[in-house]
Amino acid sequence: DRSRRAAALESLLARHPQPVRKEEVIDQFWPDWPLQKADGSLRVTLYRLRRGICPVGTESGWLSLELPGGVWYDVWEFGRLLHEAENARGDTKAQVQHYQQAIDLYVGELMEQVTAPWAMAEREKLSLEYQAALLSLAQLRGRLGRNELAIDLFRQVLARQPYHEQAWQGLMSAQAGSGNRAAAMESFQQLRRLLRDDLGVDPSPEMQWAYRQLLETMS
Repeated sequence: DRSRRAAALESLLARHPQPVRKEEVIDQFWPDWPLQKADGSLRVTLYRLRRGICPVGTESGWLSLELPGGVWYDVWEFGRLLHEAENARGDTKAQVQHYQQAIDLYVGELMEQVTAPWAMAEREKLSLEYQAALLSLAQLRGRLGRNELAIDLFRQVLARQPYHEQAWQGLMSAQAGSGNRAAAMESFQQLRRLLRDDLGVDPSPEMQWAYRQLLETMS
């Protein structure tokens, strides 16, 4: 219904700090409608947004939310923190702080109840960014010797992507670094069983090399 469309449109616009073209919005929300009818529905939706949520700017065919000062939006903040983490390369402490703050903001999938293609694409994008942040933070924690924290983060990545060999390798390294080489060896065996049972393949040469290196340190 129109009220749901208004809420979804608000989320779409709020996802873009920069303006969004009107044609893009019409294509996403009314792809099969005649242009005149879709344009009319968009005008009604914008009217509802302006009355019930916040003003919407419409300048030269571009749409943008005109949020009042002091408004905070978690998706914006999540992206900002990831950007800050990337820009802090070389400053491990700052990177850890930014990644942790971003991860703490991610408390669920974006608009799970919306099944439109644009929402699914945004949801997948944010999910992949979250997964990458988990992996980056795990690697940083491991370099700092915080192996137990790293192990937990690597496991979170693997819960989302069970075939992620980089996460498996990081998990093995953190387990070995914590003094539990038996757990590291078992992790490799678990990965090998998983890949063989599900995909009919063996771990990559890089993973097998990492496993051999682990065995050499134990001999």
